[in-house]
Amino acid sequence: MMEAQRYPEDFDGIIAGAPANNQIQLCAWRMSVVAASLKDPGRALPVAKNALLNRAVLDGCDALDGVKDRLLADPRNCHFNPATLLCRGPEQDDCLTAGQLETVKMAYSDARKHNGELIYPRLPPGGELGWRLPGQAKEPGSIDVGMFRFIAHQDPSWDWRTFDLDRDTALAQERAGFMEATSTDLSAFKARGGKLLIYHGWNDGGPAERFRR
Repeated sequence: MMEAQRYPEDFDGIIAGAPANNQIQLCAWRMSVVAASLKDPGRALPVAKNALLNRAVLDGCDALDGVKDRLLADPRNCHFNPATLLCRGPEQDDCLTAGQLETVKMAYSDARKHNGELIYPRLPPGGELGWRLPGQAKEPGSIDVGMFRFIAHQDPSWDWRTFDLDRDTALAQERAGFMEATSTDLSAFKARGGKLLIYHGWNDGGPAERFRR
């Protein structure tokens, strides 16, 4: 993506598979969701609950494309309400606690600034088996923590618990926005006959939703 945008003379054709080309925003989205579940153990979503959620999504939306094959042809047509899985009493294997439900709702929600501006889009339904919302880890993933600890704050002692979506995303983009390849101007690449093919799978989290908007 960066080659096509900034160095259009380098290649005649480019295949960009699953490009996380706005890495800062992606890290910010993951941080906001994972940090919330780590700071409150009651919000952690065990792997078994991922499977429970996925089964419920497929049960409700699988037939929308006319074929029952445990696949969603277009997750945008699925409007599953995770609140239907809320435990009505003590936690059981076949339901979500209130805290777990909040994590699920957050995963299904866009990350936005206080003013409503989109930072990164939500996860589409159907890919829950691939979610990584750790309940036992000591901190979020190293890529995400590193983005804000070493790049945004440039402080190895920065505490991820202080993460602020608006402030820290803006700081990372101020200091390292050049690492993102998000320009929509491909005119130079097109003018010389360049061909760009982008593909992405729905189950690969947020990037899949972003490319279909």
